Amino acid sequence: MTEKLVLPKAAEEFLARKISERIKTHYKVSRIAQQQIIMDDAVRTPGAKLLCGDDPWVLQKENGISYEYNLTTNMFSRGNISEKIRFSKFKVDEEVIADLFCGIGYWVLQIAKHQTPKRIICVDRNPNATAALERNISLNKLEKELFDIRTQDCRKVRALGANRIFLGLIPCCCFMINESTLDLFAKDPQKPSWIHIHHNYTEECGQKRAKACTQLITCDCLEESRRMGRIGLTETTVYFLLSQRASDDCRRTRRL
Repeated sequence: MTEKLVLPKAAEEFLARKISERIKTHYKVSRIAQQQIIMDDAVRTPGAKLLCGDDPWVLQKENGISYEYNLTTNMFSRGNISEKIRFSKFKVDEEVIADLFCGIGYWVLQIAKHQTPKRIICVDRNPNATAALERNISLNKLEKELFDIRTQDCRKVRALGANRIFLGLIPCCCFMINESTLDLFAKDPQKPSWIHIHHNYTEECGQKRAKACTQLITCDCLEESRRMGRIGLTETTVYFLLSQRASDDCRRTRRL
C-alpha cells in the first residue's frame, strides 16, 4: 500500500465542489463561500470564492444598519463595530461630511441614519463599492439626495467644502495626510473642521507610521491654513485604531 496520494491541480475545484455539496446538505444552507486573505491592493480585494450557489451578495446588520455587499468584490470588517457605534453618535447637524474611502458605506450610513448632516460626499475608486453603497442607501430607506457619490481616486478630488473628513483606510492612509487634503475643507472661520484618521498600529510599522500621523497634529500647515483663511480649522482630532487591541482607541487632539 502506498503512503500518499498526490492529486493534480485540476482536482482542487472538483473536490471543493464535492465537499461543498456535503456541507450544504449537512448545514442546510444554499450557498458556501471560502474566505481568502484580503489582497494588499488599491481596493483591498477580498478574493473570496463562492464554492456553492450563484448569488455572491450577502447581508450584514450592525447598529441598525443593513449592509449588502458582494463578498467576492468587497470586504466587510466586523472588528470595528464599537467604532461604528461611536461614529453614529457624532453631532454633525448641518455639517458637510466627506468620506474619502467610503467603501460600501461603513461609516456614512451610520451618520446618515442616526444624525442630521447637511450633505455627505462619498468617494471611492472601486466601482463595486460605490454600487453597493447606492444599493445600501435604498435598502436602509435613506434620502438619496443627501449623498454625493463619486467613483474616483480621492487624490483627484478638489474643494469639497467639507466640515468633517473621514480617512478610513486600513492599514494606513498616510499618503492623504498633506496640505492638499486641507484644501478640501470649507473656508468657514465660524465652524470647526475635523479630520478623522484610521490607522493600524503594530509593532512592526508602529514608529514609522505613527510619526506620520503625529506630524499632522503638530504640522505648521494647519496653523498656516487657518491664518490664510483656507479653512476654518479650530480643532483636529486623530483617531488611532489599534489592531492589537481593537477596543482601545487612542485619541490625540490638537487645538489651534
